[in-house]
Amino acid sequence: MSFSLSGIASGLDTNTIISQLMQIERIPYNKLESKKKTYDAQLSVFRTINTKLAALRTAAEDLRLQANFSLRSASISDETVLKSAASDAVQEGVYVVQVEKLATYSTFVTDGVDASGNSLAGLTEITIGLNGNETTINIDEDLSGKTNDEILALIAKKINKKINENKDLGVRATVIQNEPGKKALMLTAKEAGGIEITLDADVSLGGKNKLGQNAVFYINGIEFQSSSNEVRDVINGLSLTLLKEGTSTITVSRDADKVAEKVEAFVKAYNDVIQTIRENTAQGKLLQGDSTLRTLQNTLFSEFNAKVAGAEAFEFLSQIGLSIDEGKTSAETMTGQIVFNKEKFKEALLNDPEGVFRLFSNHDSQNPGIADRFTETLRYWTRSGNGILAARIQGYNAEISFINKQMEDMEIRLAMKEEQLKKQFTAMETMLIQLQNEQAWLNSQLAAFLVR
Repeated sequence: MSFSLSGIASGLDTNTIISQLMQIERIPYNKLESKKKTYDAQLSVFRTINTKLAALRTAAEDLRLQANFSLRSASISDETVLKSAASDAVQEGVYVVQVEKLATYSTFVTDGVDASGNSLAGLTEITIGLNGNETTINIDEDLSGKTNDEILALIAKKINKKINENKDLGVRATVIQNEPGKKALMLTAKEAGGIEITLDADVSLGGKNKLGQNAVFYINGIEFQSSSNEVRDVINGLSLTLLKEGTSTITVSRDADKVAEKVEAFVKAYNDVIQTIRENTAQGKLLQGDSTLRTLQNTLFSEFNAKVAGAEAFEFLSQIGLSIDEGKTSAETMTGQIVFNKEKFKEALLNDPEGVFRLFSNHDSQNPGIADRFTETLRYWTRSGNGILAARIQGYNAEISFINKQMEDMEIRLAMKEEQLKKQFTAMETMLIQLQNEQAWLNSQLAAFLVR
């Protein structure tokens, strides 16, 4: 670091002079910095569009799957009897379900004992049997100072702990009050059905087993049984939750709203891309007239309006409720975005589901569907490494790296220049001080001479 003498001899504000000179020297640096900011902003736009194109491609790929055009829903005539959920695998139709019996769980309840008494203090082990399969649980604690209520709570805790350790022990334990002032231990089977529960102990606990039962129900007159009220495997793709005895009708049909949601996702992704392009390429904007983005916009427009000659009933998306700038006649109001007539789409889907699907995915390389075209076209635009947008992004990264290197080199030169200026002005001040000292000496000599 140089030593600076700011205006000691000259009276000049040399620090300000140096600062102003350095501002002139930094003009090329500032231009590079501004250029880098522009490139950074443009790079950010291309990265954003690349991400949004990937989302559009994903939405297009979803529309190539026939399963997404076969989404189902189930309506239930009496939801107090049962609830139901339909997957895509279930066939459309009407299912009349009559619930004759609900599945119940076997229980074993010991005889009630005085809650505050100590009659169970001698208990050391209990044995639980489930359909003859027995499990013994040791108490391993001194119960002499505990009440029957505390002892039963301890037993329930040990049983439930054993359940966590041994999943085959299919009961849960809890303490209940079966009479005023009396407590009992209740064991409940984890699975419904007629499971016989037994409980033996070295202190008599008594009690009795109440058998559970399987659910019994009929679907379109055919009898079924289930060990649970949650029925999953009777009709492929249709799950039932039995709630009470009674009859309810389930109507399974194609869910046009669910299919429309898939199309809406595509529409939203498309419009998002177009809006981003137009916002950044309009007059006075960051990427005004950018040829790559203009080409992208035109490509998307062409793919959307393409004719699918090999499709069945429909050849254009406009026939099923999708069009660009529908109803707009002036350039000022046109946005280039898709307008989705959901009701028209649903009507077309319900009338000809296969025709609608073929319009999106025709499985014909000569006449691909719209979703096929978008998927393939966007592959060239979004793939990493050698995709069209990837090339632009790599170009920006290279330019920014080059500018960074230029700025780093320039910062070194500017620092050296500033140091040089400081040394030059310090030398000037030092020289002036010497001259002023010499002048003072000459003046003193002259004054002495005149006195003589």
